[in-house]
Amino acid sequence: MGINQKQFFISLLPLLLITSCAAAQVKKSELPLWIDSGRDVRYPNSFYITAAGEGASQDLADKSAMLKVGEQIQVDIKGRVTAVQSEIKKGSKIESSHDITLLTETSVDIEKLEGLPIISRYFDEKKRIQHSFAVLDRGKAVMGLEREVKESHEITRKYFEIAESQKEKREIARAIHNYIKAIDELKRIRPRENILYAIAGKGIKNEISLIDVEKKLADVLLEVKVSVEIKVKNMGMDYESNSVASMITEGLANSGFNVVSSEGSESAYIKVKGEVNSSKKGEMDGIVYTYASAAITISDNRNGIAIKTININPAISKNDAGYDTKGSGATPESAGLNSIKKIGSIIKAEVVKAFNENFIGKGGD
Repeated sequence: MGINQKQFFISLLPLLLITSCAAAQVKKSELPLWIDSGRDVRYPNSFYITAAGEGASQDLADKSAMLKVGEQIQVDIKGRVTAVQSEIKKGSKIESSHDITLLTETSVDIEKLEGLPIISRYFDEKKRIQHSFAVLDRGKAVMGLEREVKESHEITRKYFEIAESQKEKREIARAIHNYIKAIDELKRIRPRENILYAIAGKGIKNEISLIDVEKKLADVLLEVKVSVEIKVKNMGMDYESNSVASMITEGLANSGFNVVSSEGSESAYIKVKGEVNSSKKGEMDGIVYTYASAAITISDNRNGIAIKTININPAISKNDAGYDTKGSGATPESAGLNSIKKIGSIIKAEVVKAFNENFIGKGGD
């Protein structure tokens, strides 16, 4: 090769390098802009929520993009939490703890959002990664959410009005049942209301609020007078005969019911009556147990009809109640007393559970 040819090729090197770099730049420019930014000028933020996702497969990339749309909505919801807290500090009439709890617990179910398609996909052959671009049409999503929220508000109104009517007719059990249905529906729809607010910047006012219905329920529960009469046998000298009754009374009172004294039992709406029989003797595989049996009846005191009969046969190990044969500082006697108290707690829990399920849940629409 002559000198002139060498000089010619040498002179071409800078041009070849420039061409090579330009080719690389062209290849890079072929990547969709939305991959890095998660945005596209065709979809302004005022009308759309957009996000880009990636994954080893198309399905994973699609899910990643849609989840990122959900994350943006979640950020807006958290912003509303701050706004609600600010209003509470100012003394505004807001449902405070209810709003804060239900806002912070809101999860964005992207599969239930209308108008959220994957509009673009790109496969990076060099990195072997799939990219997806999701676009949520705010208008379509809002239409679907508004329809859902309005339907829920109508359901809530129906339950509430039925409960109010039943309360006036003194159909207390049925009224309680429908107040609870209204509360459950209000709690069910709240996350969807929060998402609507985050996407649209405004919500749909419900004339029936959660705090109002809960207050109505609490008031009507106080009208349900309950009497508790429990006979106790063989529970020992250190265990007062009315201890089990006291435990049940405490449990029902904590659930919002008005438990009356034995003197006022005749005016009670519901009567809890039964017998508990205990024996400290019992051994199995070298472990001493306290055995007990309880037969409790929950009945309508107005007509004597039994609502629920509960039969309980708990067995509590003294070891579980605090007595360790290796020496824990407790005595067999104190462990025996603790095991009896545990039996009382079990009976209380079973009665309260049955009372709630069979009384509050009793009655239809």
